[in-house]
Amino acid sequence: MAASVVRKSKSSKAQKRRHLRIRLTTRATLKPYPPYNSRGKSVPNKTFDATILNISQGGVLVMTSNQMPAGQLLTLNFQAPNLGWFNNVVGKVKRVEPERKKYLVGIEFCDLSEFYTGISLLKSGQLPNNLESFSNKLQNLLLRKNIFQISNK
Repeated sequence: MAASVVRKSKSSKAQKRRHLRIRLTTRATLKPYPPYNSRGKSVPNKTFDATILNISQGGVLVMTSNQMPAGQLLTLNFQAPNLGWFNNVVGKVKRVEPERKKYLVGIEFCDLSEFYTGISLLKSGQLPNNLESFSNKLQNLLLRKNIFQISNK
């Protein structure tokens, strides 16, 4: 696993982003909701392997051999070096681009309320009990590592 800051020139479209991207190469698993297979049929407990290419506070770019439609809700599981595990972090597919025989998938991190709004009541019983937003999980891990402290002033 490796992590580094991605810097772009001022003319780059990356300057329009709200969050700094960090190059991070690590394995991840993605679980779509509602679950489906490559033929679009519903399959409980189906997960897809992916490799994270970069991450920011707002989302993550992954490479996977599984195509997913834009708008697909999912959970991610991955480990960030020197921080810890991110389990059942909720996200939404924002874009998918073919890349050789794989796909680059841009995933936006969601708040739990946005994620639950997109899941029907019939499908909500398939969700794990410990869903987390990326921002809350990151803040908890950083606090545990004493990287920053919250002031009550």
